[in-house]
Amino acid sequence: MANKDQGLRISLTGGLLTISLGVSTLCQAIKGGTVFEDFMGGEDAVITDEDAFARAITAGLGREEENGDTPVHDMLDRVARRAINDGAEGVLIPGVH
Repeated sequence: MANKDQGLRISLTGGLLTISLGVSTLCQAIKGGTVFEDFMGGEDAVITDEDAFARAITAGLGREEENGDTPVHDMLDRVARRAINDGAEGVLIPGVH
């Protein structure tokens, strides 16, 4: 399998959280989602250059709002909230669980 076709991989190794996803898999996931439906029904939507589109997505993930937050911060906040609500180990919040 080529790197571009790699499925989502998330690992925690040596103190480093790594999230990786092949470029073609990223494009397929976006095409299969609801984003293109927002643009004229999405029926004729085509990604003509996967690498260029992936670069735009990568830039967007790191784009800071005025308060310094990025879409990645928002994702981590949602996941952390769910983990805490589900009783995650390794965190102590008075009044929670």
